[in-house]
Amino acid sequence: MSEQLVWIDSEAICCKHSSIPLEIEKIMDIRVVEYNNLTKMKRALLIAVVFGFSFFMIYPLSALVAVPVFFLLSYLLTKKYELRVTLCDNSEIGAVESGLCKSNDRDELVRVVNQVNFLKRV
Repeated sequence: MSEQLVWIDSEAICCKHSSIPLEIEKIMDIRVVEYNNLTKMKRALLIAVVFGFSFFMIYPLSALVAVPVFFLLSYLLTKKYELRVTLCDNSEIGAVESGLCKSNDRDELVRVVNQVNFLKRV
Protein backbone atom coordinates (compact mmCIF):
# COMPACT_ATOMS: atom_id res chain seq x y z
CA MET A 1 0.00 0.00 0.00
CA SER A 2 2.96 2.35 0.19
CA GLU A 3 2.78 3.20 -3.53
CA GLN A 4 -0.89 4.17 -3.28
CA LEU A 5 -1.77 7.79 -2.71
CA VAL A 6 -5.14 7.19 -1.05
CA TRP A 7 -6.85 4.03 0.23
CA ILE A 8 -9.64 2.84 2.53
CA ASP A 9 -8.66 1.11 5.75
CA SER A 10 -11.11 0.06 8.49
CA GLU A 11 -13.98 2.48 7.75
CA ALA A 12 -11.67 5.45 7.13
CA ILE A 13 -9.90 7.07 4.20
CA CYS A 14 -6.14 7.17 4.60
CA CYS A 15 -3.94 9.45 2.56
CA LYS A 16 -0.21 9.12 2.03
CA HIS A 17 0.38 12.80 2.90
CA SER A 18 -1.80 12.86 6.02
CA SER A 19 -1.29 11.03 9.30
CA ILE A 20 -4.94 11.38 10.40
CA PRO A 21 -7.47 9.05 8.73
CA LEU A 22 -10.79 10.54 7.66
CA GLU A 23 -13.82 8.63 8.94
CA ILE A 24 -16.28 7.67 6.21
CA GLU A 25 -19.31 8.41 8.39
CA LYS A 26 -18.37 12.12 8.50
CA ILE A 27 -18.31 12.43 4.70
CA MET A 28 -21.40 13.97 3.14
CA ASP A 29 -20.11 14.06 -0.45
CA ILE A 30 -17.01 12.86 -2.26
CA ARG A 31 -16.05 13.46 -5.88
CA VAL A 32 -13.15 13.77 -8.29
CA VAL A 33 -12.55 17.22 -9.79
CA GLU A 34 -10.63 17.57 -13.05
CA TYR A 35 -8.66 20.76 -13.60
CA ASN A 36 -8.47 21.94 -17.19
CA ASN A 37 -5.54 23.82 -18.71
CA LEU A 38 -7.04 27.24 -18.01
CA THR A 39 -7.44 26.48 -14.30
CA LYS A 40 -3.90 25.12 -14.13
CA MET A 41 -2.60 28.26 -15.87
CA LYS A 42 -4.45 30.55 -13.44
CA ARG A 43 -3.03 28.70 -10.45
CA ALA A 44 0.49 28.71 -11.94
CA LEU A 45 0.28 32.43 -12.71
CA LEU A 46 -0.81 33.22 -9.16
CA ILE A 47 2.08 31.21 -7.72
CA ALA A 48 4.55 32.80 -10.16
CA VAL A 49 3.43 36.33 -9.28
CA VAL A 50 3.61 35.69 -5.53
CA PHE A 51 7.09 34.18 -5.63
CA GLY A 52 8.30 36.50 -8.40
CA PHE A 53 7.34 39.53 -6.32
CA SER A 54 10.06 38.72 -3.80
CA PHE A 55 12.62 38.72 -6.62
CA PHE A 56 11.16 42.02 -7.86
CA MET A 57 11.67 43.56 -4.42
CA ILE A 58 15.34 42.52 -4.30
CA TYR A 59 16.28 43.30 -7.89
CA PRO A 60 13.49 44.40 -10.26
CA LEU A 61 14.98 42.99 -13.45
CA SER A 62 15.34 39.54 -11.92
CA ALA A 63 11.54 39.26 -11.92
CA LEU A 64 11.67 39.08 -15.73
CA VAL A 65 13.40 35.73 -15.37
CA ALA A 66 11.88 34.51 -12.09
CA VAL A 67 8.20 34.87 -13.01
CA PRO A 68 8.36 32.76 -16.20
CA VAL A 69 10.47 30.11 -14.46
CA PHE A 70 8.06 29.89 -11.52
CA PHE A 71 5.12 29.83 -13.93
CA LEU A 72 6.58 26.94 -15.91
CA LEU A 73 7.49 24.94 -12.81
CA SER A 74 4.11 25.55 -11.18
CA TYR A 75 2.22 24.58 -14.32
CA LEU A 76 4.19 21.37 -14.79
CA LEU A 77 3.92 20.32 -11.13
CA THR A 78 0.18 21.04 -10.75
CA LYS A 79 -1.84 17.82 -10.61
CA LYS A 80 -4.74 17.29 -12.99
CA TYR A 81 -7.24 15.60 -10.61
CA GLU A 82 -8.26 16.32 -7.03
CA LEU A 83 -10.31 14.29 -4.58
CA ARG A 84 -12.80 16.73 -3.00
CA VAL A 85 -14.76 15.82 0.13
CA THR A 86 -17.57 17.61 1.92
CA LEU A 87 -17.51 16.98 5.67
CA CYS A 88 -20.00 17.64 8.42
CA ASP A 89 -17.99 17.56 11.65
CA ASN A 90 -20.11 19.68 13.94
CA SER A 91 -23.29 21.74 13.95
CA GLU A 92 -21.57 25.08 14.63
CA ILE A 93 -19.66 25.26 11.36
CA GLY A 94 -21.84 23.18 9.06
CA ALA A 95 -20.57 21.49 5.93
CA VAL A 96 -16.96 22.10 4.97
CA GLU A 97 -15.53 21.24 1.55
CA SER A 98 -11.83 20.62 1.10
CA GLY A 99 -9.36 18.85 -1.12
CA LEU A 100 -8.14 15.56 0.29
CA CYS A 101 -5.42 14.75 -2.22
CA LYS A 102 -4.27 15.49 -5.76
CA SER A 103 -3.08 13.09 -8.41
CA ASN A 104 -2.53 12.65 -12.13
CA ASP A 105 -4.14 9.20 -11.94
CA ARG A 106 -7.92 9.49 -12.17
CA ASP A 107 -8.55 5.75 -11.80
CA GLU A 108 -7.14 5.57 -8.28
CA LEU A 109 -9.32 8.46 -7.11
CA VAL A 110 -12.46 7.11 -8.82
CA ARG A 111 -11.88 3.72 -7.18
CA VAL A 112 -11.85 5.38 -3.73
CA VAL A 113 -15.02 7.36 -4.54
CA ASN A 114 -16.80 4.17 -5.59
CA GLN A 115 -15.67 2.34 -2.44
CA VAL A 116 -16.82 5.18 -0.18
CA ASN A 117 -20.21 5.39 -1.89
CA PHE A 118 -20.61 1.62 -1.54
CA LEU A 119 -19.70 1.69 2.16
CA LYS A 120 -22.09 4.58 2.83
CA ARG A 121 -24.99 2.60 1.29
CA VAL A 122 -24.27 -0.50 3.36
